[in-house]
Amino acid sequence: RAGGRRSRSRGEAKPENQVEMSLWRLVGSSYLGREISRTVVAESSDSDDDSSQHSDDQKITAKIIAWIPAEESDFTSEATGKPAALWKCVHDDGDFEDLEESEVKEGLEAAGVPVAPH
Repeated sequence: RAGGRRSRSRGEAKPENQVEMSLWRLVGSSYLGREISRTVVAESSDSDDDSSQHSDDQKITAKIIAWIPAEESDFTSEATGKPAALWKCVHDDGDFEDLEESEVKEGLEAAGVPVAPH
C-alpha cells in the first residue's frame, strides 16, 4: 500500500506550487530519474475496511524527479522521529507523491531494479 504523502497537483503550476518546488533539488541523488513501481489504494467509501490488501489496489509507474535532503527537510520520519530526506515522484497519471528513502527502495525493488546503497 502506498504510504507516501500524495498530492493532487495536476496541470498548470500554481504560484504556491512553484515556491514549494523551489525547495527541491534536481541534482545530487542517485535516485533522480529512476522509475519505480508503486501500489496505490483506490479511494473507497467503505471506511470500516482497514485491511492492508484491497481488491482495487493498483500498480502504477512513477519517476523520481526531485529530492530534499534531511537537513533541509521539514519532514520528520514516523519510523525514526528524526528529520528525513524526501524524494518527489510523479505518477504516470500526473499525480505527485513525496517518499521517504525506504519507500523509494521498495518502489525500485517492485520495479525489478537492483537497489544499491544511496
